[in-house]
Amino acid sequence: MIQSQPFAEKIAARITGGLRIAFLAANPPSSSGPPNLADLLEKNISAARAGKARIVLVGYRHPDASVAAQVANICAEELLALPSPDGRAFQTLKIVEPANPPPSHCHC
Repeated sequence: MIQSQPFAEKIAARITGGLRIAFLAANPPSSSGPPNLADLLEKNISAARAGKARIVLVGYRHPDASVAAQVANICAEELLALPSPDGRAFQTLKIVEPANPPPSHCHC
């Protein structure tokens, strides 16, 4: 579900302003035109369950750690807004620790 076109399109709609400019800086237009945000998102989103716990680790790959953290947080928010199999939102779930980029002095 998280790596689906409809989910990626919801996230793409939330990537605006400065975040959109920074996001696209790593993906300049090609001869066929500007990149499709939803396609890029779909390819670079990850979500994995942490063992048997009810914890889902959400990530996004981008050369700019700040952009990756912001997009991962948007992904997590949208994931929580998805309806559960019984039709309700995942009301008992919450974001425990938002993604943060490493400090700028980190040479990781």
